[in-house]
Amino acid sequence: YSTIIEPYSIDEAFIDLTGHIKNEKQGIVIIEEIRQRIKDEVGEWLGCSAGLSYTRWLAKFASDMADKGGSNIITKKNLEEKLEEADLVDAWGINCRIEARLKLIGIRSLLDLKQAEPYKLIKYLGAYGYSLWAHVNGIEIAKVKIKEELKPKSIGHSYQVPQKDGYSENFPRLLMKMCEKVGRRMRSKGYSARHVSLAIGFRGKERFYKTHKLSYELYDTHSIYEAVIALFGSERTTGTISFIAVSVSGLVNVNWQ
Repeated sequence: YSTIIEPYSIDEAFIDLTGHIKNEKQGIVIIEEIRQRIKDEVGEWLGCSAGLSYTRWLAKFASDMADKGGSNIITKKNLEEKLEEADLVDAWGINCRIEARLKLIGIRSLLDLKQAEPYKLIKYLGAYGYSLWAHVNGIEIAKVKIKEELKPKSIGHSYQVPQKDGYSENFPRLLMKMCEKVGRRMRSKGYSARHVSLAIGFRGKERFYKTHKLSYELYDTHSIYEAVIALFGSERTTGTISFIAVSVSGLVNVNWQ
């Protein structure tokens, strides 16, 4: 159907049909064919909703607003009508916190957002305010990206500790092994990292979690391990560990100098 496909999550993807269809009717035919093929080739137990529109954000919004297992089309003609049907928090990228901030400046609906002055949104929300305004006005600011263009937000490894093990002298060795797996994956993709995170779950207790932004880039296993140990610090405990997760983020392309 297209060579430009962006995997967005485990069950969601964007497909750029530009150049493959001449009008919306052809687009409707294609998305209905895809939905039918999923039923025929995978099974009726796997539902699929689809959205078709002229920007990446509006296609996602159309899909989110579609009936379960149905499809939804947003065009320039029916855009305002579709925006009227939804609440602020129904829009992709607007959570309760953003909704509250928008309401403080008199924006109580997606139509209000569409008709707002961009400079006002930028003043209160920065560049994100402009993005929200552009999205509901059908202005494309984020094209569909093929897999090769996508940079992961983070790389991590987690481990569910067997009940018989818990907290033991093997903890530092296990942590080193996890740091090596994270580092190996990061290096294989050609990245170094600026942030490191550690999460530890204790049976019957709250989870320990810390993250830290570093002034230098992590690349080798030993550096990742040292940064993780520094996060853990003096948080030694006799509690029984049930879960460990190590991750790096703030990924940048490696400078080989």
